[in-house]
Amino acid sequence: MTKSTSIGSTSYPAATFNVGFTSAAGGKIKISLGSTATRTLSEGRYVYNLLVSSGSTVYSLTNGNILVIPGISSAP
Repeated sequence: MTKSTSIGSTSYPAATFNVGFTSAAGGKIKISLGSTATRTLSEGRYVYNLLVSSGSTVYSLTNGNILVIPGISSAP
């Protein structure tokens, strides 16, 4: 994920998700971002996309926005 295309945007990844298939046959995936990565994120809006490649073809599976607001919650 990278900073949104606005003031303070970046062209390099601010964080990289862990991706796993929970049911490859059912087309279910899980994306996650660990506490170490989330702890270092600056406040603001980010964008992400999830790409999969097969040979030289790259497919975009999903994309979206993430709003980081510090201090909302923390893991126990």
